[in-house]
Amino acid sequence: MEQLTYSPFVAFRGTRTYVHSTTLYEQLIKGARSLGLHIGGPVDMRINQLIRKQPRFLFAEGPAPGDHEQPAIVAFQHGKTLWHCLISERDQSVEQREAYDEIPIHEKAIVEGKTIRLDGMVDAKPFEIVTSLTLQLHNALLSIPSDRKWFLARIQLERLLLDEDAERLQITLVKKSGIRLTRCVIGSGAVSIGTLDFMLGNLA
Repeated sequence: MEQLTYSPFVAFRGTRTYVHSTTLYEQLIKGARSLGLHIGGPVDMRINQLIRKQPRFLFAEGPAPGDHEQPAIVAFQHGKTLWHCLISERDQSVEQREAYDEIPIHEKAIVEGKTIRLDGMVDAKPFEIVTSLTLQLHNALLSIPSDRKWFLARIQLERLLLDEDAERLQITLVKKSGIRLTRCVIGSGAVSIGTLDFMLGNLA
């Protein structure tokens, strides 16, 4: 089975002490392209635990092994072939930080029932908007202890997000399993393009 490795150096976003899901998503696409892979839909990214060191992306043809214990795993199509990517931690620490200002997204957000959307354009990438709006929706609708936080656990997309999706994105809470798990539908206008699962975890 062919295996390809991509080992970038990334930065923490804002005050976070873990590699943000947006960074993982962007580096997944960048790494795949650098290795000659074209990520097509559907795309299924699961984050099993927070990544606090520099990540390693191991791309391999075929389905992921069933007994994997990697922090994150992604399944996607390359042409007509199923590939997967195991994301693990390297020994190197994350030393750099980059600005991550979600305030413009928050200021443009409108909550309507169980749906949140933007009222106008913001200078942010579609994945940033998706995760930020989803967190804002959860904070608006669901009360949690002060030492807990919502984290992305899984995102399933029919296709990669496009720049033109940004102003049309809307997130709708459709399911809550107990007190720890939720599912939201991601829409681009009136068209559903995926789902997003959040999990309640410790703030530290």
